[in-house]
Amino acid sequence: MGACVSAHFTATLAQHKLGLCTPTGARLSGRVHVVDVGVPDRLPGLASSSARLLDPGDLKRWLPPRAVGVHKNSAGHVLVAAGSQGRVGAPQLVARGAMRAGAGLCTIATWTSTAVAIESHALEAMTARIDRDDPTASLDRALEGKQVVVVGPGLGLGDDARTVVEHVLAGWQGPLVVDADALTMFAGNPGVFRAARSPILTPHPGEMARLLGGTAVQVERDRFGAARELVAVTGSVVVLKGAHTVIAGPDGRLAVSPVACPALATAGSGDVLGGIVAAMACSLGPFEAACAGVMLHALSGLAWSQARGGADRGLLASEIADGLPPLLASHG
Repeated sequence: MGACVSAHFTATLAQHKLGLCTPTGARLSGRVHVVDVGVPDRLPGLASSSARLLDPGDLKRWLPPRAVGVHKNSAGHVLVAAGSQGRVGAPQLVARGAMRAGAGLCTIATWTSTAVAIESHALEAMTARIDRDDPTASLDRALEGKQVVVVGPGLGLGDDARTVVEHVLAGWQGPLVVDADALTMFAGNPGVFRAARSPILTPHPGEMARLLGGTAVQVERDRFGAARELVAVTGSVVVLKGAHTVIAGPDGRLAVSPVACPALATAGSGDVLGGIVAAMACSLGPFEAACAGVMLHALSGLAWSQARGGADRGLLASEIADGLPPLLASHG
């Protein structure tokens, strides 16, 4: 809206403000202190433009202690339909995020050449082959017995990949995390996701812009509005990634992460997030799974940074996944 002070410290009255929970707002506001002026906590929630600021304490409600008799099958089996030649890391990072976040089993369904490359060094994740000559039948076999599916990361944008994504959207009846190529291939046609039963879309600003037919600058100018717009046309839970990630649900709920950690700006970070959200969706509803996954991902990056004196770069995506067990122990 014009000139703006670049502050070291911001005092804001009664409640946090939406504008402070955006990448630009966080950069300009510095440290934020909310001043209590006697406004009841329940009042802001009555406004249609309000959002819930997530808190690490929410994780205790979403992640109760496991029963001593839990086993790998009851902990959830995630299928990752992802990867292609030269992009074998993406599905493995999704799988690592899912298993570090508590999924009992994870299978990567991918093209034969990609599966061969992954099998040479993957330990915990299993593989299933998608047959290019009969992708739907081979995919149906891979889907059997799974609780949650992640589709898209590194899958490619060709006709074969599109067939896989469309088949999952139309046929899979459980929770579904849609990311990366599975978003990009439907640029300008987001209504296709209405075919899915309970999808969670996880776009970054560029992918969001392609879906809505705008630009990333426009998305960043109104992140909350863009998230709501994509929810309206898809009927999905939407996770708009970035500093202060936004989560929007088709029931009107809107939440925002309290964390803006620049160290998380690293290749594969979004793949790990997709796996974490999928693990959460094994036991939580789509909106809650998205919120819990976002919080765990953000807190892992923040913990890595704080342990290194506030480092703002150098984090590897696999380290985000590997930082989850202590968080699950302390917040779950």
